[in-house]
Amino acid sequence: MQRHRPSTEMRADRGGRVLEQAVRTKLLPVYDETFPKVLAANEESRKHAEARAAVADHLVALVSGAEVTRSEPSVLVESSV
Repeated sequence: MQRHRPSTEMRADRGGRVLEQAVRTKLLPVYDETFPKVLAANEESRKHAEARAAVADHLVALVSGAEVTRSEPSVLVESSV
């Protein structure tokens, strides 16, 4: 998905103050708005992963010979023997 990404460039004919101002006006406002949303989404994802893991652990306890294998990139994979 293509999204607008603020950017700025450093050129030899612009001084450091110009770059600093560009960072303050273009990049920091987007960062300040987006970063808390990213943290919230990460926390929500963590909670969902915990809930899925708890369900898998519960189901494994009900099925004789079943096991849960947790690995990356998948949070969990259920399998029965």
